[in-house]
Amino acid sequence: FDSYLEQLYLLSDAKGQGIGRALLRFLAAALIRRNCKTMALRVLRRNPARAFYEHLGARLAPEGTENDEGLFDDVVYAFDDLKALL
Repeated sequence: FDSYLEQLYLLSDAKGQGIGRALLRFLAAALIRRNCKTMALRVLRRNPARAFYEHLGARLAPEGTENDEGLFDDVVYAFDDLKALL
């Protein structure tokens, strides 16, 4: 992956208003301008936001990444084409 999203959190009151999707689109556009094509992100295994990322086209990356591997109960998702987020 040529980019990595460390964290994306929304307050409960902000969820369901399209803010998360807008933030990811903005981020994708900025990364594309920097010639990035892909992005990985970590999500806690029990986080309901996993469905949000899957709905936007992220795939579960079973190979994961080596950053902090084994320290958290998390999974890695991959966006294989940032343009798809636009």
